[in-house]
Amino acid sequence: MHMPDSKNIFIFYLLLLASVIFSTPAYSEPIYKPTISILIDDLGYKSKEDLRALALPGPVAYAILPHAPHTDKMSRIALQYGKEVLLHQPMQAMDKNKFLGPGALTLNMTREEFLETLHINMRAVPNLIGLDNHMGSLLTRHPGHMQWLMEILKSNGQFFISIV
Repeated sequence: MHMPDSKNIFIFYLLLLASVIFSTPAYSEPIYKPTISILIDDLGYKSKEDLRALALPGPVAYAILPHAPHTDKMSRIALQYGKEVLLHQPMQAMDKNKFLGPGALTLNMTREEFLETLHINMRAVPNLIGLDNHMGSLLTRHPGHMQWLMEILKSNGQFFISIV
């Protein structure tokens, strides 16, 4: 039986090492398809219109105001229909703040008042996946208040969408 000499063994391992180093990995780049998300907000005040919106087919998400006359009903129906629900959180705006409605977050709130109001609002709209702002053109410009908000959302595994 013929035994390979050390020179042949060295060449064999050198070629093996070179093939590993210079080979290209066998993978493909992931293919990302564009995605469009539809979010309908301001639910909770107009039962008939809200029900029509909730009946839309497909993956439509809904943002429900926290203390409107039909908040609880719309939240339950959205859950029954398997829809994603966000809290449509009233936030202080640059103007027209008389339209904020109950449960608004404002700049004059202490951290404790802000967080208490936010928690009450989040409990009013169960099964949230996230939060979007109702009005909010002023409050969303203030990093301190937004930091308080983002900390809560992050701890809950939720997200924020700013509506323009």
